[in-house]
Amino acid sequence: MTDREDGADVLGEQDAAPVSEPMQGAGPSHPDGSGMTRRLALVGARSAIGLIGVATAVVAVAAATWLPIPVLGTGPASTVVTPVAATQLRICPGPVLQLGDDTGQEATTANSLGRATVVRSSTQGTPALEDMDATGNESNVPSQRLSLPPGEAGDDPGLLAGSQSQYVETGDDVGFAATDCATPSAESWLVGGSTVTGRTTLIALNNPSKVSSTVSITVYSETGPVSAAGTDGIVVPPGGQRILSLAGFAPGIASPVVRVVSTGGQVTANLQQSIVRTLAPGGVDLLGASTRPSTLTVIPGVIITDHDAIAAAAGIEGYQDIGAVLRMFVPDAAAGGDAGSGSSPVPVTVTAIPEDGASPAVSTTLDIDPGVVADLPFDDFASGEYTITVSSEVGVVAAARTSIVSIAGDAAAGTARVRSTDFAWFVGAPELRDRALVSIAPGPSPLLHLANTGTKDAVVTIEATAGASDTVTVPAGGAVSMPATAGRSYLLAEFDSLRVAVTYRGDGRLAGFVVRPQERVSQPVTVYRQYG
Repeated sequence: MTDREDGADVLGEQDAAPVSEPMQGAGPSHPDGSGMTRRLALVGARSAIGLIGVATAVVAVAAATWLPIPVLGTGPASTVVTPVAATQLRICPGPVLQLGDDTGQEATTANSLGRATVVRSSTQGTPALEDMDATGNESNVPSQRLSLPPGEAGDDPGLLAGSQSQYVETGDDVGFAATDCATPSAESWLVGGSTVTGRTTLIALNNPSKVSSTVSITVYSETGPVSAAGTDGIVVPPGGQRILSLAGFAPGIASPVVRVVSTGGQVTANLQQSIVRTLAPGGVDLLGASTRPSTLTVIPGVIITDHDAIAAAAGIEGYQDIGAVLRMFVPDAAAGGDAGSGSSPVPVTVTAIPEDGASPAVSTTLDIDPGVVADLPFDDFASGEYTITVSSEVGVVAAARTSIVSIAGDAAAGTARVRSTDFAWFVGAPELRDRALVSIAPGPSPLLHLANTGTKDAVVTIEATAGASDTVTVPAGGAVSMPATAGRSYLLAEFDSLRVAVTYRGDGRLAGFVVRPQERVSQPVTVYRQYG
């Protein structure tokens, strides 16, 4: 448009030249006026061309007012797309298992002992509980899938929680086990167990997805990484479970740590440990994944039981490992850590925070070799509930094991004997933000443990599914415990950051589990269609 207007202006300037002046290249003037005639004709022609150019420009400008022309420089056009909400999933690992049947046959097959009791809840909708595929044989009781369908578009997706518990008393398996129903993950760290004589440890892998999952496990011990065949390419079928004996990969190790990595469908991973002490049942436990390698690991609700009873039992044959220990592992770079392969010992600070609020915290610093699992005894602590923190400049995984013992007879007279015993592993708790939901499975004297590693006090509102709501203040850098009611669920709200656990303690019964955050909810996405 502009070029045409400029062209018309140029032609106009040429036509405005005086006709009486001779033009270069026009030839000589003729007296009969023929030269003038030619000049007039030329001028006429040029004038016509100029008029045509002007007319064309006018038409072009008019057309511009009728046709939509892209406007540049106004920014990108975009659309906000809200993903369809997905069903929330949590996996309850199912009942306690034993290798072989009651006659000792089929020692490579896992068989279920009874059935676990599941308590579940949600802040909206109704959670469904359904069986997954059984393991080993058709007589097994399977693990269970806990699901919460999405609500209407734009609604709060709600919170989902579940936990399970079970007391078993069958042959060598006697004890109480409780654990949470956990969300699937592509990576899990299992801190606990043992495969020395009298200790059986099983790995349970559950795949709730609709595609197969291929799992690789890596075992670390008190002597370093364990090299074993068959730890890669373990296939867990869709909607199914695989049970593996840790002794099949790493026999005779006292302090294992297991890393589980899955591709395809995500899985949940659990460890089950049972103990037989000189032909006497020594308890069972079912533990979930600890937190991944972190510079701060928080273990709420570590229960130290009767110190005198533990000391008396420790002097009896087969009970040397009944005392409390803190298991720690610093992965090197090859194990997904940041310490670096071949690094020198890493300083680690361990702090025990009494949850009664009456005693000061106690700290100690020690060096841990990367790539080697270490067990730190702490059975000289007074009886009570503690939150243990493990801090370092590099990532660490940790868990604590304690025991409960009932003694008959007189230890001083040498007539002491163990009437009943159980043990529990307490794993690292993930950080919770803003609010959380916890379901309390049945069990003896449940306690709710709240740990606050922040710099300001947390005032937490606690609303039960039945009964009045309550408010508790968790001091900065401190922890508290409070009684809970089995079979109920509790909504925790109005806090910035907490670590939460549930524990049980009774005669010959000890167990605990952590409260995990909700699955991440899909957020709206802005899609840009064009750029200006």
